[in-house]
Formats: sequence, structure tokens, C-alpha cells
Amino acid sequence: MTNRYKFPSMIIAVIAVALVAKVALAGDQGPTVTNDTSVQSENLSAHSEQHTVYNTPADRANDALIITEVKSALAHDGVADGYPITVAAAHGVVTLTGVLGSKEDVSHAIVLARNCDGVKDVQSKLTTEKTPTGQ
Repeated sequence: MTNRYKFPSMIIAVIAVALVAKVALAGDQGPTVTNDTSVQSENLSAHSEQHTVYNTPADRANDALIITEVKSALAHDGVADGYPITVAAAHGVVTLTGVLGSKEDVSHAIVLARNCDGVKDVQSKLTTEKTPTGQ
């Protein structure tokens, strides 16, 4: 990642963590968090649902930061351009769900996610498609 993109990415990540932490502290939320995410493009879609139990709001914020960093890494690299991908995290374990163009792209996306700060492991539910949507 070039320095040109590093500062804006960090600002976005800090804002995301602050918002998640504020919501977690302000709300009367129980210990279980359900993340239900769907992404759909013209012919392809990805859906992930995850139930996570957190001990503290800080644990939730850490996972939110990891999700932001992984999404940012995938976006800056361009490996997922034109493809639907969801990113979820539970206690540092990232789950990638969706469709990419090739097995090499799937492997590359896993490496990108694994190299993000705070990621303990990456679980892949990625499949492949021959061409990106719209091309």
C-alpha cells in the first residue's frame, strides 16, 4: 500500500472503530452480536451471517477495525473489483464469502486478509467465476 492511501485508510478505520465503540457503549446491547451481510451485483451475490459473543465493547471494536482493514486492503489491491465479497470477523478470525475471478484471486485475497493487523486466521467461503460482472 502506498503512503498516498495509507493515511486516508487509517482515518476511515479510526472513524469506524469510534462509531462502533460509541454505539456499543451507548446501547443496551446483550453479549451476542449478529452480523448479517449481503452483497449483490448484476448476476452474482454473496451473503454471510455470523453470531458472535463478545466479552467487552472493545472486542467488538477490534473486530470492526479488522473488517475495515481487510475491506480496505481488498479494495486498494483491486482483486475484488466487480465481484461481490463480504468480510466478517469474530475474535480476529476473518471469514471471506463471495465470488472472485480465479483460484489465484481467491488465494491472493486470503493472503491480503491474513496480512492485516489483528487477523489471527482467515476462513474462506470464496468461489470462482470466469469474468467480473459488467465486463
